[in-house]
Amino acid sequence: QQESSGGNNNNIRQRLDDIELLLEKVENLIHYLVSQIFVHRYRDINVDIRVLCLKSLGIWLDTCSNIFLKDNYLKYFGWCLNDQKAAVRRIAISSLSNIIKTNDLNKISKLELFLERFKPRFDSITRDIDHKVAAEAIQLMTLFLKLDLLGEDDGEAIPTYIWDSNKDIRQAAADFIYEDTFTIIDDSTTSTNSDSVNKTDPAEDLYQLLNIFDKYGHTVLNNKEDTATISPNILSKYITGITNDDLVQHQSTQFLLHSMVDVFFKLLPCLSSWNIITNMIMLTEDTA
Repeated sequence: QQESSGGNNNNIRQRLDDIELLLEKVENLIHYLVSQIFVHRYRDINVDIRVLCLKSLGIWLDTCSNIFLKDNYLKYFGWCLNDQKAAVRRIAISSLSNIIKTNDLNKISKLELFLERFKPRFDSITRDIDHKVAAEAIQLMTLFLKLDLLGEDDGEAIPTYIWDSNKDIRQAAADFIYEDTFTIIDDSTTSTNSDSVNKTDPAEDLYQLLNIFDKYGHTVLNNKEDTATISPNILSKYITGITNDDLVQHQSTQFLLHSMVDVFFKLLPCLSSWNIITNMIMLTEDTA
C-alpha cells in the first residue's frame, strides 16, 4: 500500500508539472499573439478595429486577470484616453469601470499604480468635448472616490458640472457630490467592499446642499476663466435681452437653484420633505 501511495503521489506531481508547463506555453503564446497583433492593431487607422482591440483587452482583464491585469497591459487604456475618436476614449473608460464594479479587491489592488499614474488624465477627461465620454469619466471618478483613491484636489471641478447643458453630465456630477458629501462608510456590512449609505440627518442635508450652492454656484455665475464653467453656458439663453444687472443676477440664481434641485431630487429625501422645508423657512423668518 505504501508503494502504491508513493506511486500515486509521484503521478500527481508529474501531472502538476505537466500542467504548469502547459500553462507556461499557453501564456507565452498569448504574449506572442498580443505583441504581434494587438500592439499594432490597437492604433489601427480604422476606429472600429481600435474599439474592438480595447473591448477585447477589457474582457481579457476580467477573465485572465493573472496574465493581463498588469501595468504593461493597462497602459494601453491610459494611452487611448487621448485617442481622437470619442468611441475609443469611451471604451477605455468603460472597460476600467467594469473591472472596478466587480468589487474584486484583488483585481482593484492591481489597478492602483496605473490609476495613480493616469489620474490627471482621468480628471481632465471629465471635461471631454463628447458628452457621453465626459459623463462616463465622471462616473469613473465616482468609483475612484468610493475606493478612496482620490486626493483632496482631485475632481475639484466636477461639482460645477451639475449645471452643464447635458443631462447625463449633470446627473453624473450630482452622483459624485452625493458620494463625496452625503454618504458615509457602513462598517457593519459584511461584503468585501464597505457600502456607502446616506446616514446623515435629512435636515442637515438641506443646509449642506445650500453650502454647496454657495461654494460652487458663484463660480458659475461669475464665469471665472481659471475654473471650470458650464460648456456651453446654459445661462445665456435665460438672460438674453435683460439689461438690468440685478435682474440678470436674480434670474441666473433662480435657474441654478432649480437645476440643482432637479438633479438631487431623487438622491436627497430632504428635498421632498415639506416638514423640513417649512421648518427651515420658519426658522429663517424668525431670525430675519
